[in-house]
Amino acid sequence: MPPRRIALLVVDVDHTLIDWTRGWAAAARGLLASLAAGGADEAEVVSAWRASIRRHNTMDATAALSDIADALRWPPSRAALRAARRSHQRGWANRLGTLPGVRRGLWRIRRAGCRVVAYTESPAPLTAARLARAGIAEAIDLLVSSTATPECGPTDLALTLPAHARVRRVEIAPWWAKGRGRSLAEIAASTGVTPDRMAVVGDHLEKDIGPACAIGAVACWARYGMRRPPDDQRLIDALCHWHTGGARPAPQPEAHATLTRFDEVLETIEPVRVL
Repeated sequence: MPPRRIALLVVDVDHTLIDWTRGWAAAARGLLASLAAGGADEAEVVSAWRASIRRHNTMDATAALSDIADALRWPPSRAALRAARRSHQRGWANRLGTLPGVRRGLWRIRRAGCRVVAYTESPAPLTAARLARAGIAEAIDLLVSSTATPECGPTDLALTLPAHARVRRVEIAPWWAKGRGRSLAEIAASTGVTPDRMAVVGDHLEKDIGPACAIGAVACWARYGMRRPPDDQRLIDALCHWHTGGARPAPQPEAHATLTRFDEVLETIEPVRVL
């Protein structure tokens, strides 16, 4: 089949544009090592962090450091908390990068005049900071997130947003959720594009590919985002706030294309300018 002409690309962020696993795991190791160097028991820190992630319902719980300090039998000093936060930030900075083909593919799509919307369930300010630090914020027309970030103190884990590169527009929509065709259709309608002129790229078959297929959009599965370094995945599992054991996998939708790198999407779509 010839590539379909597309005026709107909706793309997942973590594991599709950005290597979230490596960045998050590096940041987590930095924080754990810093607190351990100050005398904290690692098992107690992990238990407190896991509880914080569950309480806030996100692996990106920015208030986690305050929660950890409150839960420890001895509260770390303010200097120790600042040191832990710096170690966390360095971990993100050193390991945060885009996945294969992302920069080349995104800018080719943008130069063609096609609109690019990034969508996520991660807190909006943190996601915007990650996009900026990865050097791709300016390729994004709109970032849609269902989660705002609560106010945090100076020692908490919010990534700062660089001043030199910002997402053009951020929309926080608490009523919105991934995994529903209606959510994708509303994004399309807000940009004046019909679903048949829209493509969706994501690593999650149920949350990204299924809804895209349901509304008639082009659905491209970012299989490349499924690769996880084993040590990083074990750390995530130790702190993970969701439970997947024992569930029978649901039938998975069939994508229009399976990508081994992001820019392969250009073999399936022809980006065109929004009229």
